[in-house]
Amino acid sequence: MKRKIIISLISFILLSNYSYSQNEYGFLKGQIVKKENDTLNCFVEMAPSYGSVIKYKIKSDSPELKLNVNQIKFLMTPYNKFENITYNNQERLMTIVSSGKAILYNYMYFDDGTITNQDINGTITTYRQSTTYILKKENDLYEVRHGNFKELLTTQLSDCKGLVSKIASKKYKFKDIEKVIEEYNKCIE
Repeated sequence: MKRKIIISLISFILLSNYSYSQNEYGFLKGQIVKKENDTLNCFVEMAPSYGSVIKYKIKSDSPELKLNVNQIKFLMTPYNKFENITYNNQERLMTIVSSGKAILYNYMYFDDGTITNQDINGTITTYRQSTTYILKKENDLYEVRHGNFKELLTTQLSDCKGLVSKIASKKYKFKDIEKVIEEYNKCIE
């Protein structure tokens, strides 16, 4: 009996540490360019996307500092470059996926979650990841969705006939959005 309790306790501690570590990405060297064009070379908290507050440190062992997204123009991490985009009257740091004459941004987020099991052992909540894509062309912004993919892109990318024909013939679908914009930027270089 005592052995089972010790094994259970060790398992609980290991699982707790594993679960906690899944939410902690840490800080890595990065750069924040503020709207006033001040540049901060710092350590940025790593995340797949950012909300309204960005955490950073001046040195790796410094205390955490915070900046509101409305103070930031660009954020660079070792893995991504983010730009502050205002869309639907809301500022967001969006990942630059592809750039050229057309720029494709994305923003990943998780829904509010669905409770799938609630009993004496606890509650299990599942979250679904969603991605918003924004196309910027000639300073105009367009949200690209499943429902408007074909119509929007055949109109906005019409100066690359071969690509438009691939979209119209359904060779390219919404899931190929990143490939479509990369091909467009190569087409019109």
